[in-house]
This record gives sequence, C-alpha cells and structure tokens, in this order.
Amino acid sequence: MRWRPILIAGLAAAALGLAATRQSLLSPPTVVVEAVPAGLSTEILRRCRDLGQAALADDQCREAWRQSRRLFLSPATQPTRGAP
Repeated sequence: MRWRPILIAGLAAAALGLAATRQSLLSPPTVVVEAVPAGLSTEILRRCRDLGQAALADDQCREAWRQSRRLFLSPATQPTRGAP
C-alpha cells in the first residue's frame, strides 16, 4: 500500500509532461525577426551569410560587416549606468 502514492504521483507527473509536450506541438512556431541597422542592405548581409567561408574574401561583405560592427558597438548604443 505504500507504493500507491508514489504510483499516483508518477502518473500525475507523466500526464503533466504529456500535456506540456502536446501543447508545444500544437502551438504555432516562433518567428524570429532579425533587426538590420539603417544603412545596411539585408540583401548584402544575406548574400554574405549564404556565401559562407568565401565571404571572408569578399570586399562587399567585409564592408557590410564593418558597418554592422560600427553601428552595433558605437558608444551611443551602449547602455548607460545610473547612479547607485
């Protein structure tokens, strides 16, 4: 008789796990939106992504990446810390 509560708890946990799995299968897929900084062409960045290793030797890709780094790492976009 001591095993009955353990069995009930195990079945409940399994049922909850199946319900969560079923819910995730029924929910629509998540859409990821990539933000592209102003001045950069999404077509160029996509082309460079698709080129793979060959993009390292492409001048247009290197320029696009340079602009992207400059815009992303510029001090104006860095968060400011408030006074403690």
